[in-house]
Amino acid sequence: MNKKAIIWFFSFFLSVSMYAQNKILHFDFNTIQEKKEKLAQINTNIQLQPIEIIQDSLIPYFFSLYQQERNLPGYRIQIISTSNRNELRKVKSEFLKAFPDIKTYEIYQQPYFKLRVGDFLYYYEAMCIKKYIEQQFPGAYIVSENKIENVAYPLNCQSDEK
Repeated sequence: MNKKAIIWFFSFFLSVSMYAQNKILHFDFNTIQEKKEKLAQINTNIQLQPIEIIQDSLIPYFFSLYQQERNLPGYRIQIISTSNRNELRKVKSEFLKAFPDIKTYEIYQQPYFKLRVGDFLYYYEAMCIKKYIEQQFPGAYIVSENKIENVAYPLNCQSDEK
């Protein structure tokens, strides 16, 4: 009985596989070519027109509120840490002459006065700007901050390495 079952089993699958091999697909290459030509005609008839964006006048206002209210963790660059406030102010004025677009922050953590600059969401952004700052302030280093503002700086921060 087992031999009959095995023979029946193999003959069933052999016939199914033979049936599957008999199907032949026929392509009508003329209709495919006609469809390609129609698509080419449609693509040449398309004319691009300018898009007009209509927005409510309050959107810039709410966007500025959103920017102001965000307190995000991020990074700043510390230029100097000193116990002499006059020295800090002198370095701050030199920094503002060299980099007028970057915000400065005077921080007092007893007994030191610290000058930190910039607002960076990501460490790599701080590294980019630090590259420029180090040319005039070689002791500068990156510190993490609990609350920063999202500010974009107009300096070119692309890598010089190729």
